[in-house]
Amino acid sequence: MRAFFLLLSACFAGQLLAARPNILHIHADDHRADGLGALGAPGLITPHLDTLVARGMTFTRAYTQGSMIGAVCTPSRTMMLTGRSWQRIPGAKSARPGANDPQTFLPSVLAAAGYRTWHMGKGGNAFTEGLKTFQTSILDDAKDGDRPRHRSRPRERAPRRPHDRFPEGACRRKDAAPFYAYLAPPVPHDPRSAEPRFHAMYDPARIALSPAFMPQHPWDNGEMAVRDERLAPWPRTEKDTRQQTADYYAA
Repeated sequence: MRAFFLLLSACFAGQLLAARPNILHIHADDHRADGLGALGAPGLITPHLDTLVARGMTFTRAYTQGSMIGAVCTPSRTMMLTGRSWQRIPGAKSARPGANDPQTFLPSVLAAAGYRTWHMGKGGNAFTEGLKTFQTSILDDAKDGDRPRHRSRPRERAPRRPHDRFPEGACRRKDAAPFYAYLAPPVPHDPRSAEPRFHAMYDPARIALSPAFMPQHPWDNGEMAVRDERLAPWPRTEKDTRQQTADYYAA
């Protein structure tokens, strides 16, 4: 799995400059590094993210350092929220004393600096201890009919698809304190949940296959039958691969 990180300063609430700018941190799940129209993905429609790329800074050689488990989803989030390498994050064999001190996590550090901290997005495989340090947290794991729940009020459902409105609502707050909003949607990771209107934007028959496409890899690295790999038929087919790609783009 790969995650694409976008760290931006945004929403200046009408001020040309601010001593402490608001921070919008987008951390998508399984987002390919080239998964933006602005970064060369043919036929991928991502106008809002393309605008952020055009107006901001893009790191095209930033990589997840590694993992102590088979996937990199949890380690990548943990590294981001703790500022530690994967060898030193909580749960790693080489973790140092104090690695799990919540006061050292990014949300706590920013809160101590006067920021309001918000999290909206993945709750599973997402470094739970770090998420607990946000002042406000709304979980969205694309389950239960895609109706996220408030962490502090688990029986209460948030509005449908709040990640569409969450940043805008945060920007409109009139608080004097700046905010740090950590937006971590559970997509485009499978099951690739998306509204029908987004699926309608991508015709599988028109999806171009990678020049490297092969029905089956010629070398078995020992991980060919893990959960993710069983989502598509073996050997791979061109039809299914196009459908999988279209669903990925829609999500």
